[in-house]
Amino acid sequence: MHVLKEGASRVVVERPVDHLIPCPHNARTHSRKQLCQIANSIERFSFTNPVLIDDDGQIIAGHGRVGRAKRTRRGTVSSQPG
Repeated sequence: MHVLKEGASRVVVERPVDHLIPCPHNARTHSRKQLCQIANSIERFSFTNPVLIDDDGQIIAGHGRVGRAKRTRRGTVSSQPG
C-alpha cells in the first residue's frame, strides 16, 4: 500500500486489486462497450478517479474500473476510503 496524496480529510492510496472486495449488492452493470471504454481510459490516462472503498476493503464505487484493471493485469489501483 502506497500513499499517493493526502488531503484535509481523505487519503488516496495505491492498493493491490486482489485486496479489494466487490460488493455483493452492486446493482451497476456495464455493457461490453462501456468496459472497453473503461479499459481504454485506464490505458490512456491511468486512474484519475480513485476507487471508493470501505474500511474492510469492500468496493463502494469503481467495480468496473477494478474489473478492467484486473483484466489488463494492472497490479494496483488508486483507492480512497468512502
